[in-house]
Amino acid sequence: MRAALYARVSSAEQVTGTSLDGQRRECAAEVERRGWTLADQYVDEGVSGALESRPQLDRLLADVQSGTVQAVVVAKTDRLARDELVRLLIMRELRKAGVQFVALDQHGVDHTTDEGSLMASVLGAFSEFERKRIAARTRAGLKARVQAGGWSGGNSAP
Repeated sequence: MRAALYARVSSAEQVTGTSLDGQRRECAAEVERRGWTLADQYVDEGVSGALESRPQLDRLLADVQSGTVQAVVVAKTDRLARDELVRLLIMRELRKAGVQFVALDQHGVDHTTDEGSLMASVLGAFSEFERKRIAARTRAGLKARVQAGGWSGGNSAP
């Protein structure tokens, strides 16, 4: 089976960190453990998981539709999507193409069953909730900085 790994980080600062390397390493190890062939790596660097269209995700879905990829492996489901509707749309494309989906953070969740789909939806809803909480905390922090007389556009004022 030809498998693809998908990895993503949402900020430019994370691109130079260890997160992408860790995601790639974990996914590649799972592909090898299952005896699959690694078809390609699709890595979106500094792109929000709330976006429906991302350069590498779009390329992955095109390869899924062409039959080049028969399985997709992600380290964590929120790397695939941080918006529940986006996750559902991606999963629908994978199911239509008969592609197996493996999320390493969802041990034992079989995405081909009704129960597995329900569990994935619950976890996806929590991922979206977390993204919204992070955004709210960031906005609150920027507001507090401005109210204290600081600059909200970064670490140093222009």
